[in-house]
Amino acid sequence: MRWVSGLFCAFGLSVADAFLPAQPHITTHHVQHHASRRLAVVRAATGSGDKKTLERVLIRQGDESDLSKIRLVLASQLMNPLFLQAERFVCAEMDGRLIGFGQVRPLDGGGGSFEVASLFVDEAERGKGIGSAIVRRLLERHGAKGTLYLLTLSKTTPFWERFGFRLVGSDEDASLPALLRLERSAGTLVAGGLLGQTVVVMTKDE
Repeated sequence: MRWVSGLFCAFGLSVADAFLPAQPHITTHHVQHHASRRLAVVRAATGSGDKKTLERVLIRQGDESDLSKIRLVLASQLMNPLFLQAERFVCAEMDGRLIGFGQVRPLDGGGGSFEVASLFVDEAERGKGIGSAIVRRLLERHGAKGTLYLLTLSKTTPFWERFGFRLVGSDEDASLPALLRLERSAGTLVAGGLLGQTVVVMTKDE
């Protein structure tokens, strides 16, 4: 089930949303709404940024004291709040508040393949360059430790291309981590049904 929970974390859904019968308080409309809000984080981060806001933002390593807030945020956004490790996160803090975060997590037990995931910025602070600042710090910290991948919707690829990511070609499919291929297949079904979008894999060459 690990790959399933990881996938629905990426697309703003929970395992329960995907596999259990619809409940009165959880409708397709609600799932679409939350998925759209998650995608808005990436779209908003493509802006040039707000210099005055960024000057007030501290981009730092995540620690154990952040995890309770991160879990609450992920759960509220219908993302997977399980199996989190503080040291994998980069956090954005402003005026003592945690306003954003993202992580790089291993895809194969740390054998050389990693995934950029869980990118989030508070709704009121989007479009100010905070998401981009988090991604930059994640990439700087990761360095050349191993191959980086991410799953995203095809319409958001321009954002990630700014950071050196490129689409994975069909001739590279066989070399992708098995977990990533499974996540992409299931994600295509979910995103295609809810948003009419295609899920793609991107990678950053070393």
